[in-house]
Amino acid sequence: MSRRVLFVDHADWMGGAEQNLLLLMAHLDRRRFEPVLAAAPASPLARAARELGIEVQEVPLARLRGRRSLDLLPAWWKGVTALRHLLRQGRFDILHSNTQRASLYAAPAARLAGVPLVWHVHDIHVGEPLYCRLMSRCSTAIVAISSAVAAPLPAGAQRKLFLIPNGIDVDRFRPDAPARRRLRAAMNVPEEALLLGNAGWIAPWKQVELFLEVARRVAPALPPAHCWVIGDIPDARYAGYLAGLQKQARRHLGDRCRFLGAREDMPAVMAALDILVHTARAEPFGRVLMEAMAAGVPVVAFADGGVPDVVRDGETGILIPPGDVERMARAVRELGADAERRRRMGQAGRAHVASHFSAEAVARQMEQVYERVLAGRR
Repeated sequence: MSRRVLFVDHADWMGGAEQNLLLLMAHLDRRRFEPVLAAAPASPLARAARELGIEVQEVPLARLRGRRSLDLLPAWWKGVTALRHLLRQGRFDILHSNTQRASLYAAPAARLAGVPLVWHVHDIHVGEPLYCRLMSRCSTAIVAISSAVAAPLPAGAQRKLFLIPNGIDVDRFRPDAPARRRLRAAMNVPEEALLLGNAGWIAPWKQVELFLEVARRVAPALPPAHCWVIGDIPDARYAGYLAGLQKQARRHLGDRCRFLGAREDMPAVMAALDILVHTARAEPFGRVLMEAMAAGVPVVAFADGGVPDVVRDGETGILIPPGDVERMARAVRELGADAERRRRMGQAGRAHVASHFSAEAVARQMEQVYERVLAGRR
């Protein structure tokens, strides 16, 4: 008989943590574990899960930050009791919390329902020692997506800590020459041009302005060099940041830089690139790194956060000391001028992703964590 696992995620957007959760639920062995998702009403994750045939339960996981103190406790308790009721009524064996806000509800609900909690940590929680201590004590098992994510966790967490990377669908992201030609033609990028890409949320911590500066320095040396900024702002608060980037691009790169927004065809976008340039600071993991490597595209990235867990320096890409724009531009120029080296790195990157980060391999690792959790309750 399969064990029932309730996954809880608060997000009303589709970020990296949500993409990873969707892949995990889709690739679990249903003979052993039955996934059910507790999510925000009408969230993109809930819609995608339903399309995969995964049961979805809507729960009220209200935003707590910024609420008046008189409103905070009732809103929090409403979510906790709803989750506790769902755990008991659904006879779940494990509660798997996927996001920080969800964990604030999941930890007390799991304790009240007598269900073991798996805390899946996707963020680098530097400066949040109280939250980390409380979650470590409440969790039966802790899963960190990279060594950088695991590092700030308290010493007591180590005995129940598992390091499991995010997964990727290596059949969906792959080298695709026809898609590359079609998309580059549609975007007026010549086949012989060097195409640089930066992908992810358009937000200050992604340091997209540094990518544009790298592109500015590279463009005169490797004409015709083009660049794409792929992604959208998380919310309206970052509209000014995006406008500043667009102004910077117009001034220095003209029509050779395009902002593509959020794309549904990310496999084709990645396959169209020659180099992915990743400038984020304190990146917990970097899903776009895996996507590029799976598509056979080499990566030049700052060696910050969880990036060194993903990219093998000199083999699948080039790692640069964080913030060193000159060294990054030099690395991009040298790699851009050497098509054979790009090809070798691209092949090595795809092989590395397929062997270490496939969705199937990650699901098997998570199943082992669940087995350990359940064995401890017998």
